[in-house]
Amino acid sequence: MELLTGPPAIQISFRTSLPQDLFANLLLLNAAPYIEGLDDWVTRTAARLSSELSREIRTLMGFLRYCPSLWGHLVMDFPQDHPAHESFVAYHTLLARWPAERYGWLALEGLQRELQRAGIPLSWPGDDPPAPDFLATAVNELAQFRCQGEPEWTERAPDLEEVTALFSDPAPLKRRLLKLLEGFWTEAYAEAYTDCLPTMRRCVAYHRARRYSPPFPSQFTAITGRALPEGLQERLVAIRQVTFVPSCHIGPYFIFATVPPRMQISFNARTVAQAEAALDGQVVTLFPPLRALADETRLHILALLSGAEGEMTTAEVMRRLGLSQSAASRHLGLLEKTGLIRSRKVNGMKCYRLDPTRGREVLDALARLLNVA
Repeated sequence: MELLTGPPAIQISFRTSLPQDLFANLLLLNAAPYIEGLDDWVTRTAARLSSELSREIRTLMGFLRYCPSLWGHLVMDFPQDHPAHESFVAYHTLLARWPAERYGWLALEGLQRELQRAGIPLSWPGDDPPAPDFLATAVNELAQFRCQGEPEWTERAPDLEEVTALFSDPAPLKRRLLKLLEGFWTEAYAEAYTDCLPTMRRCVAYHRARRYSPPFPSQFTAITGRALPEGLQERLVAIRQVTFVPSCHIGPYFIFATVPPRMQISFNARTVAQAEAALDGQVVTLFPPLRALADETRLHILALLSGAEGEMTTAEVMRRLGLSQSAASRHLGLLEKTGLIRSRKVNGMKCYRLDPTRGREVLDALARLLNVA
């Protein structure tokens, strides 16, 4: 007779992490032209970066999307009490000591995981690195898979030959990553991080003082103000420890890095830190949807969906409002991330509908905040 206990509970914790925040902001800057609702600092910084730094962000952050577990290793492969968690000099020195071969093997390991996750039957035997022709095929197959699932991927995908070259030779990969981190820190982020650190520390203290009961989806919602997305839920199968890392510029989004059995999740520090001053954490509930609603096009989309009988596809929203596919996807994506609308796939197409329950939650929280009966 066996006792079935179900999957082990995920242990959660909170901390500040300069490495996690550094890469999260680089990813945000790379996505800035293609998603809505980002913090003003992100859009201003993206506009004033040098052309050389902008290009390296596009290339290397795009490269990491082919091997995302490499990012996980870059931000988690050192002790919890290491000074690299809060000192850029210590972090940069740590990464500089890693041999180039380590970068190469971690990148290839990450590429193999992504191929498996995408169901692409490509692998290489033995301990030797794969041949350049194999790498080119793997990168192209993965790019095509991404384009099918994310139409906007084509707009921001890096040059595939350059991606293949980075997988083939780890020495330039290490050199360029270190140069990118140093350039971004010096040119754009050192002052912003120093300004944000007190807010992030208050956020950590706020959450550590509270008790969040399992299961993990409930904990995730209580902490971030968002429902747990399906894409993240799928990755939790091998995860036993999740560390929540506050970030000041992430807006209504979150960014995660994984090295099973560990995961780190960046979430909005400003929203949650301010919840100390609000009854029942109303700011947590209100900030993401109100930011999403502060746009005329998105209000038109909600009005359109409220008058629809049932659901509408992306193509129908585009036609009715005269939007391009990329613009419609950006606006619908933000509304969905804040829970104001829901989607499901029908015959390969996404169909959207209003979520009245979430809408009522937002209205009730706003009424409490304004002390309106």
